[in-house]
Amino acid sequence: MVIHAVIAFAALVVQDHNQEQPEDKRTVEARAVMQKGFDAIQEAKAREGDEKKKGYEEAIVHFRKIVKEYSDTKVYGMCHFNIAAILCDFLEKYEDAIVEFKAIIDSNVDDKDDTGQLMSPYRNYRYHSWRLITTCYEKLKKPAHAFEAALKSLAASSGWKQGDVNMAVRLAVTGTNVGPPLYESIVLLGRERSLERLDRAVAALS
Repeated sequence: MVIHAVIAFAALVVQDHNQEQPEDKRTVEARAVMQKGFDAIQEAKAREGDEKKKGYEEAIVHFRKIVKEYSDTKVYGMCHFNIAAILCDFLEKYEDAIVEFKAIIDSNVDDKDDTGQLMSPYRNYRYHSWRLITTCYEKLKKPAHAFEAALKSLAASSGWKQGDVNMAVRLAVTGTNVGPPLYESIVLLGRERSLERLDRAVAALS
């Protein structure tokens, strides 16, 4: 699963972090705490049952310390994202994960900081948070919420305004710029019919 790969890559980034540029004391302290979180994840993977769960919860404690005490450092975004990722993927606490992902989206995290990348070419925490919120809502059987998160992910990655994205999709799917709520309309139409209409709109514009 993508989150496994993201966290594994983040751990390698921490281990191989380029030290040519001296870091301030707080960032060095924060990285030490973050490493404890990654170590806890590796230990959890080797456990079973409740012990595995405890290991992941221990990792969250370390990452949470960064979020609370070192939010001004470079590693804040990575640690907050890892909390949400663990809740979503390892512990399957989807409602809690959504809360954390939304907190990342609303934070002042620097998505364009290319030092110690988490996702290439930039960290792109907001885009990936919306994308994984979509996954959480799908797991919770809330398709309208999932469609909303997916379109917000599209807006975050494309640079379009949310209203422009929604209007384009509404016109493609319903044929009109007014009507009932967009996300519920997509659910009522169903996946196949909605995709069919989107494909037709793309073909017409090509």
